[in-house]
Amino acid sequence: MTDKINDSNNFNNIHNSKTDIENSKANSLNHNVAVKLINGDIVDGIVLLSDNNSLRADNTLKESINQLINDWKNSKFEPQDRLIIAGHKEAENINQNIRNYMKENGALKGPEYSILISGAESKKYANYMAGDRIVFQASNKDLQIQNSEFATLVSIDENKFVAKTDTGNEVSFDLNKISFKHGYATTICNPQTAFKKDVYVLHNDGVGIESSNISMIGNAEQVRLYYNMQATKNVANLIEQLSTAKANSMNSKVVEENNNVQANEVRQYQSAQNYRQNDYYSNSQEELRELKDQIASRAETIACELLGKPNEHLSKNERMRWGNHGKIVVNISGNRAGKWYDFSAGEGGDLFSLVQRERGYSFFDAKEYLKSVVGMSNISQRYQRQPRTNDSQQYIQQPESIKIANVQNLYERSSKIHGYEIDKNPHAEVVNKYLENRGITFDKSTASSDLKASILFDTQTRENYPAFTAFARNAKGEITGVQAVYLNPETGYKADVSINRRSFGKISGSFITIAKRNVNDPNITIIAEGAETALSLQQAGIKGNIIASAGISNLTNYSPFPGEKIIIAADNDGKNSLTNNTVIKFAKILEMKEAITCIVKPQENGDFNNLLQTCGAQSIRDIIEPEITKLTKAVEATKLTQTENNSIEKQNDITNVKELYNKSSSLYYLKQEEEAKLEAIVANKYLENHTEIYSSKIFDNPNLRSNMVFDEKTQKSWPALTVFVKNEKGEITGAKILALNSKTCNKADVAEKSVGTISGSFAEIAQQNSKYSPVTIITKDIETALTIRQAGVEGKILCAIEAENLQNYNPGSKEKIILAVKNDVNTEKAEKVLEDKGAIVCTVKNDFNNVLKTQGLYAVRNIISPEIRKLTEKNESIQTNIQPRLCLKI
Repeated sequence: MTDKINDSNNFNNIHNSKTDIENSKANSLNHNVAVKLINGDIVDGIVLLSDNNSLRADNTLKESINQLINDWKNSKFEPQDRLIIAGHKEAENINQNIRNYMKENGALKGPEYSILISGAESKKYANYMAGDRIVFQASNKDLQIQNSEFATLVSIDENKFVAKTDTGNEVSFDLNKISFKHGYATTICNPQTAFKKDVYVLHNDGVGIESSNISMIGNAEQVRLYYNMQATKNVANLIEQLSTAKANSMNSKVVEENNNVQANEVRQYQSAQNYRQNDYYSNSQEELRELKDQIASRAETIACELLGKPNEHLSKNERMRWGNHGKIVVNISGNRAGKWYDFSAGEGGDLFSLVQRERGYSFFDAKEYLKSVVGMSNISQRYQRQPRTNDSQQYIQQPESIKIANVQNLYERSSKIHGYEIDKNPHAEVVNKYLENRGITFDKSTASSDLKASILFDTQTRENYPAFTAFARNAKGEITGVQAVYLNPETGYKADVSINRRSFGKISGSFITIAKRNVNDPNITIIAEGAETALSLQQAGIKGNIIASAGISNLTNYSPFPGEKIIIAADNDGKNSLTNNTVIKFAKILEMKEAITCIVKPQENGDFNNLLQTCGAQSIRDIIEPEITKLTKAVEATKLTQTENNSIEKQNDITNVKELYNKSSSLYYLKQEEEAKLEAIVANKYLENHTEIYSSKIFDNPNLRSNMVFDEKTQKSWPALTVFVKNEKGEITGAKILALNSKTCNKADVAEKSVGTISGSFAEIAQQNSKYSPVTIITKDIETALTIRQAGVEGKILCAIEAENLQNYNPGSKEKIILAVKNDVNTEKAEKVLEDKGAIVCTVKNDFNNVLKTQGLYAVRNIISPEIRKLTEKNESIQTNIQPRLCLKI
């Protein structure tokens, strides 16, 4: 039996879920979470779960499952009041593990029966005993059971099973006629029959929360969401996956809508084919394609004209709703812009069909109406086909790679509008005039080279226009997209065309660089929506990294480094504007990515360019500069108290090193008892991958820790393996910090740093075992020390951190010391100094970690052990050769 409820009922399930939640007396927090998720407010829903400590993150899926099962075992609720929601494969695994636990603890009674699972490709059996939790997979009117209804087996024999449903009905059934399976964990449940107090949701790469399961969250007293960092790297990625899953779920469920859309597209194509029968309509197909593009960008305007004022309370940034209950929804952005659905009527389609429905037009009349809305010429106005040499036409209906290549080609062909070698041509002068009209003049030394003047073709007027082009680059520095403003060549103002601001190529995830901070400038990133707004900030003398997102929706695609200070310079679109909540939501997403954010906007309606033109540069500085000061001071004040902002610059103050230790995390963590921090996971992975050291005994060392450390040079926070050293009194005096790349779990491209005082202090990796002959092994680097410890070499193992520190060890009399170092370390001075202090010393050189990885533990042991024997023999020889002094008795 399938675990999925019939798609045709899923829209009803969503609304039934809403009704269930509204009538529920369950925990108000979980009620709010469910409402947020149902309405698509994924960020707000996850924030509520996080604030309630209901998010669980583990390194792997296996660890997530183990954590979930352990929490289930320790639940205060009865088994029938608990429910686990997971993907199909994971649910099977969890069911088996929990069932084994129940059986071992005597919760399952009597004989055990194996039943062949129906529908399995190969013979597969499931075992059942009295006490097992089951879920029915089909409804049965005679037994009065429903699909996805839960029950507990009361008794079983070869002929029949007796179960008591969670609603209290006792049913007896023939196991060959009724389909059921284990019911500790399930994929999708019936909200009409399943009300659970304790709900566990396992999220794995987008699978976990389905629309029909959301009411379970709203009705529960306790909810926990588990995710793993293999499939979901952080909370921001979790939000992204849940948002995508929600959208995909909506797309898959609107079967009738998709059919209507496809039917309309077929009708449009057939109509276009009919037009092409005459030369009079030879341009119709191209015209229809252009019309679709233009109405998609104006979906909000067209929908409002047809349907009236939307329900602002229920409308979101990508989707608007009409009616008291939001029964009509219209997508206004993204790939589905213009698609609509009426839940009350059960019908949907595109903007063509919406015009036909609301105005009673034929398809032809609807097309003419839409053309008039966007300003396209009437179809009866005949024109000659132009050669396809225009730039804007190149980007229609082409693969993304070709679009990007076209943008890069446009960049090369465009003219400079600033700098010392400015291009003196008419369209460059028009662009400069446009910017001057907006109060923006270029400083030759600081202006961005990604701002240019171009010539672009407009398909409506069939004319070329000068254009202000701002090119966007991705994280690799590659140009991928451009935002263009079409200009009037005479006045320098925006051209009188239907759409005078257009984007080509790939904008998502790419940004327009306006200014880069100098070394003495505040370490602040300011993101504005448009290039002109960002330029206005630069014009006002604001310092820092200034970029433009080329659209409000692109804000969420920015990838900050941990601890990055970001000011969002937003437009003031009015008190009740939908964009206000959108900007706030996107700021939360950036904070989920570990950025520190604030939002600024002009007091009056408009953007910062309007403010520049009306009130001058000082008015912008009065708004922005105080926020820069606040962010800078706030971060400086918390650098030593927040682990993600610990500096890896030299610190000779031992107090600060101790503070660093107090803020660090152990490399050793019990998966069932505590949640591992990112830095601990990365450090563990580094040791496993790079050195093949994985022993938990090694990691359970107070001198080996993990931190998030802030590097001034790269202006980034990095997870780090931190090795703390102690003096002879056992006091922490310094540390060696090895920054790591969180993606590769290898060393980051950051110089290794020592903080505090290293000289005379050492990191103890292993203590001397009293059962063995005492020996002290001192290494320079931590990898060598850990390798020798991993190999099982007995003795006191110390890490000196620095080669110069080898000689600073204070040995006991005749203490046996092995200096185990790599081939490039000179130990002659250290040997002499230690021998002068009375130690017996030898040096062993090798790449010990490479030996461990290529030859194994015994190879490392076989290098060290002979030297220990030699030192022991040498010490015994010295003792033998010492002659006792004779005393004369008087």
